[in-house]
Amino acid sequence: EPFSGDRITWDVLSGLKWNPEMTSDLEVLTLLQPPTWLTVVPYTQHIVTDAPFDVADQVGQQTKLMGSLQSLKGEVDHLSSELRSLSRDQGTAMPDALLEDMGILQEVASAGDYVEFYNICVRRAASPLRLGEAVARMRELKLFAAKSGQYQNMVKYLEAVPVASAPGELLLMREALLAQLALGQLVEAPARWPALREQGEGFMGQYATQYRIHHVEYHRQMVILRERLDRAEARIGALDRLNALSVVGPAVNPELPDAYRTLEQGIHPCGVIGDKIALDSQSVCEACGLETWGNPPEAVVEDCIHQLDLALETQMSRLREQLVGLVLDESGTPPVERFLRVLRAADVDAFPDALNNRVAEFLKTLLPSR
Repeated sequence: EPFSGDRITWDVLSGLKWNPEMTSDLEVLTLLQPPTWLTVVPYTQHIVTDAPFDVADQVGQQTKLMGSLQSLKGEVDHLSSELRSLSRDQGTAMPDALLEDMGILQEVASAGDYVEFYNICVRRAASPLRLGEAVARMRELKLFAAKSGQYQNMVKYLEAVPVASAPGELLLMREALLAQLALGQLVEAPARWPALREQGEGFMGQYATQYRIHHVEYHRQMVILRERLDRAEARIGALDRLNALSVVGPAVNPELPDAYRTLEQGIHPCGVIGDKIALDSQSVCEACGLETWGNPPEAVVEDCIHQLDLALETQMSRLREQLVGLVLDESGTPPVERFLRVLRAADVDAFPDALNNRVAEFLKTLLPSR
């Protein structure tokens, strides 16, 4: 294959295979002299930045270069570890351009002297400008990586924000922020992190205000629903007992008591209210975990109570009929007195509230088996 470089140097010499005809025409191979310090300086200036650069003090500057390369190696290794950890946590691959820059700097930092440093720079970076770009990106990324904990916490917070029935403006802000905070994009322009962090903190403040307002109203309604269910608890028990009495008739809606108890377990008003809800490190109330912006299950509670009314009405109608029949079947009672007793037997509207287990057992003995 054609040789791609414009010169043959000692490091590539061993990899060349000579055509015999070329060898016969070759008279002498001259090894170029090592690069002069002035040739290395344009690359060195991007590495040694902590002191004024005195070209005349070559020994001192070479010593500073080697010290700076050792520091650079530590910085690059630490940064590489931080970015790998971020990449793993976020499930995002690092951009190829960033990986190339990190590879250049890792190899440059491994140089044992200024000649090797120069040769690596020429081979990997090709120009001082390219090396400077890689170093500049690393320094920007160092500032971002130092705040990687804040970045991860913000992304985690935004991802945990409940989106079911969320207000439209909050949802749009959240999606826009998450898109800009995508790790693959942010490491391409890490200088954007401070502005994005400020935007994220602004969103979190606005979100917390709206969430607290919604939390208060949501649980105010939950208190009302819980009170309705509590008031219906005795009647649910009555239906359960009436359904168990074969003397009354076939069970009516026998699944309703279990459905009521399941519904009751999900209606728990939160005791934490207003600005007492901690939303600094988590996006939902720690006490109740409210993750919806919708309304409490009012329609479900209403339907359950309506079904309870219908079932009890059917069973009480059957019970009324049997009690009235018992009175009418009595003998030896004056008609007027029997009629008054029929009226009392038919008045069983308050009966479900008094129907406990003892009363249910008594009914078994009172009513004839049918």
